[in-house]
Amino acid sequence: AKRSLSNKTLRVGLAVTIYSHSPRVDVKVAVDNDCEDHMLRVVFPFGVEAPHVHAYDHFNVIKRDVTTDAGWSDEPFRHSVYLRHGARGLALFSKGLPAYQAKTVGGQTELQLTLLRCFGRLGPWAGADHPVPGGQSKGNHDFAYSLYPFGTAADGEIIREAMNYAVPVLAESGDMHGGQPPEGLPEISLRAEGAPPFVSCVKLAEDGSGVLCRLWNPGMGQTVVIEGLDEGDTVTVTDLNEQPIFRLTPQDGAVPVNLPAYGLFTYKLGTDDGR
Repeated sequence: AKRSLSNKTLRVGLAVTIYSHSPRVDVKVAVDNDCEDHMLRVVFPFGVEAPHVHAYDHFNVIKRDVTTDAGWSDEPFRHSVYLRHGARGLALFSKGLPAYQAKTVGGQTELQLTLLRCFGRLGPWAGADHPVPGGQSKGNHDFAYSLYPFGTAADGEIIREAMNYAVPVLAESGDMHGGQPPEGLPEISLRAEGAPPFVSCVKLAEDGSGVLCRLWNPGMGQTVVIEGLDEGDTVTVTDLNEQPIFRLTPQDGAVPVNLPAYGLFTYKLGTDDGR
């Protein structure tokens, strides 16, 4: 199919929020789409040419080549995608927008975020050939994304900021009441050499034998120390199914663990008497 020679107006509203305490720039876009068979993107020039783009996916940062192809393609990502060149860095965060393209045009790399991709028919490239009227995505749409210039920040710092944007802390107040926490609760903490690991989950073990904690290391391999353990506390390394692999022995209330680069680590805190 050829591109139409006629033009049509697309109504777009833009709201930009800047902060005194953060370099992040949050953007909300409202689109009233009445056009068919088109793609809508926002484009962010990087200012220089970058050979690679870094995209966060499930517990990993994927390094991809930047294309110089004039055509378009969509690459997947979750929450954050960013470019680096020396002391210059630009990250793009999104809420629910999973596709981008990084391409070099005229000696300058661009990050392009796909907002809409509208079509009325699946083609053979999709393994089918039939009409999909709902694929035109007509009507009102709201999108949210954020720009984050970061200089030389490490992957973990960028991803942490992306998570703060995509999944902000939600605080709720309950009824006022008295009471004190039970006595004897350990004050366990983590001490990291580099960027602090992400705490992916804290939950009771399925068999009731302790508390499970899962860590994800968002950067280079490092040693993390679990501190604040009491005499009789146990630390058991498990797999994702909570099956024990081996037990670590605390010394002076602490246990060092080696986290591989971009690796997951799951451990269970318990006691010798099973409490």
